Amino acid sequence: MLQLEQHEATIRNVNGRIQKHGKFVRKLAGDMDFSCAAPNTILDAIEPGLRESLFRAVAKGEQLDFDHEQKAAAANITDGLVQVRHTGLAPIAVDHDFTGYEITIEDVSPDGDAEPIVLVDLTLKNLRMKPLEGGSVVMGFRVSTELTEEEVAEIHAAWVREKVRITLIPPSRQSQEQEDLAA
Repeated sequence: MLQLEQHEATIRNVNGRIQKHGKFVRKLAGDMDFSCAAPNTILDAIEPGLRESLFRAVAKGEQLDFDHEQKAAAANITDGLVQVRHTGLAPIAVDHDFTGYEITIEDVSPDGDAEPIVLVDLTLKNLRMKPLEGGSVVMGFRVSTELTEEEVAEIHAAWVREKVRITLIPPSRQSQEQEDLAA
């Protein structure tokens, strides 16, 4: 499952909406689209074998340019899978919704005085990945959840800043942390 720790990201879009529960109950909800770059090793957590199907090692006689070599070294990719296997592919999409996520959205602006936004019980969907030479991927995804009026305002303020730092916690880790706190 996808997990990000203190990862720089961009908020691409925010969409507020009303979620209906039965005939008379209406609740605020929202969708937030994020994009970020990450080492290709993150693909291993999404689907075993995905990274190997999208990346290959540099063949003898081939050479990565200096920027791509730097990125691969910074990402600590030790198995050499840094060359995009199929350069003409459009971004790869995962056709599955993941429920039970938690996200923390932090301010990275120079004044950086906004309180972190913590949202729970998210649905992560529309996950798409574009492999890049040098062993990284650009990812985009949407998170959806019910919101309070205060959270709507905080999210829109973060959207205006655009650049944020996110921690995305999958449901299994969230459950484990709650068990650790109870012990």
